[in-house]
Amino acid sequence: MQYDKLLVIGNGFDLALGLKTSYIDFMEWLMNEHCMDGTDLYEFLSRKLKVKRWIDIENELRVYSNKICNPSESHLNKEGKQKISSKFRREHKSLCDILCEYLKMQVNNNNNNWIETGLKNQSIKQLLSKVKKEPLYVINFNYTDTIKAFRVNNVVNHHIHGSLSDGENIVFGVEDSSILAKENTFLYKSYNPILNVNHLNERFEDAKHILFYGYSLGQTDHSYFEDFFKEQSTKGCERKKFDFFYYGQEGYDDLFWQLRTLTGNRMAQFKQFNEVGFIDVKQ
Repeated sequence: MQYDKLLVIGNGFDLALGLKTSYIDFMEWLMNEHCMDGTDLYEFLSRKLKVKRWIDIENELRVYSNKICNPSESHLNKEGKQKISSKFRREHKSLCDILCEYLKMQVNNNNNNWIETGLKNQSIKQLLSKVKKEPLYVINFNYTDTIKAFRVNNVVNHHIHGSLSDGENIVFGVEDSSILAKENTFLYKSYNPILNVNHLNERFEDAKHILFYGYSLGQTDHSYFEDFFKEQSTKGCERKKFDFFYYGQEGYDDLFWQLRTLTGNRMAQFKQFNEVGFIDVKQ
């Protein structure tokens, strides 16, 4: 079935519902609960959080991977690297399991108040008015299924990185362009068989109207979109309608930068060849 409307949602959607699902929320809870005390990965992430007061866990996983097993260094023999990598793999799996449990707690322990919050949120109401009741295909970068509470019928919910209903087997790692030691190959998102990017490009090509809410097109996911956005910035492309929901000036700046990169520095052409709208949800 062809879907004329395509909605891409990220963590900003759950945040708009009042759920504490950001990485900083998770890390502060993790530090308070001491769930991974004594593990090297936890100590590394904790130090970073204390210094920055903000953290991109996926990027820090890449930094940590190269810190413990730098692919450009040869002072460790094969056995030594494998031993370190095995420990890292166990700690990474533990972090994924705890993240899933934390997100389940956020969704289930809120007495579904987040549904009422969402129905009162002006930007979500505006989003729902744009998709109305026609068939909708949702590209979901969240592990949660909160979108189902607002659109039950005529919706396909396509989780890219897995969902809480899949147990603790979620995709949580780094992009293919990252340089890692061979022993830490498990950290690549594409390594995980649950990664679901089947027919992703076709869905974007078929859609007439594409909406992004709470998703900043971050660098770790560029490989999913770069071919499509470059095509939409080229003369002769099929004209499409885009709506980008963002949060405040900083959110717009970051979104514009990501789009500029994805279009190959052809944002003017992208705007020329498509109908492009930007909506500030902070207003």
